[in-house]
Amino acid sequence: MKKEPDTRSTTIVRVGKITTSIILGVVSSSCGVPRFDVPQNPAGQPTVKTIVERLQCELRELVQDDKPDFVPSFHAPYLLNNDYTVDAALSLEVNETGGLMPSLDFIKPYITAGHSLTWGVNGTFSRSRTQDFTENMHFSMRDIYLSWKQGGDAYLCPSEVKTNLAGKLGLSDFVAMAAATTDVINKASDKGPFGGTIKFIITKNISGAGPTWTLTRFKGPGNLVTASQIYTDSITIAFAPGPNAGHGMYEKPGKAKPIPKTNIATPSTRQNSAQFLQQLLNNNINSKLDDIYNKIQQ
Repeated sequence: MKKEPDTRSTTIVRVGKITTSIILGVVSSSCGVPRFDVPQNPAGQPTVKTIVERLQCELRELVQDDKPDFVPSFHAPYLLNNDYTVDAALSLEVNETGGLMPSLDFIKPYITAGHSLTWGVNGTFSRSRTQDFTENMHFSMRDIYLSWKQGGDAYLCPSEVKTNLAGKLGLSDFVAMAAATTDVINKASDKGPFGGTIKFIITKNISGAGPTWTLTRFKGPGNLVTASQIYTDSITIAFAPGPNAGHGMYEKPGKAKPIPKTNIATPSTRQNSAQFLQQLLNNNINSKLDDIYNKIQQ
């Protein structure tokens, strides 16, 4: 009686080669630095130009006075008469994770029909990379207003929106809520700092992807590949009264008092908005720590 060749080792070798190819593909794809969720300049480098343009554009909209019915500028006197300054922190973060979770079942069939012995093997390989970028910016609402009044192309909105933070940020909502709250609490000119965070989180993932073969003596590798990209883009922005708060420059639409050069804000007078920005950032960090702690306790 002619003995049939044992194909078990051949099958395992073939599947092993396929699995190894997939592993090498995942490993090699994770050797570079993850890219931020921002456009690239002609040289292929990441740029936040459109994000900064959007921020400046919306700040300009808050104080422009050429359209009486323009909703974002309804509280322009509130910002200008109190010499509000703005500090903003732009944060970009990207996290890439790739993993392999092969599961192999070696099957030994018995002579008795419908009976077999299965021996399973599982493994895990994963790799994660994170890159982040932070930039701080400072603006004076009076400086923005005067630059805009001089004409030209100052603080135009970006023509293209290729990332979330280059789209509508809604800064006018922050101002509207702060102005309304101050008006209710105190009718006087004692205006305080305010601000908030605009955050976009984009998650791209693939899980449980991979081929499965079922042969006489083998089943696998099953749900093999998992991969994810998580983009967290945020702007934390703080508004605070400047050194000329209470010395109004704005009377009514179209008429503004000139600002003496000696009144222009200097680095030493920018502490209010910078300090409040730091407070907001600390609150964000504490919130993240609370989230991590709660997940650990679950």
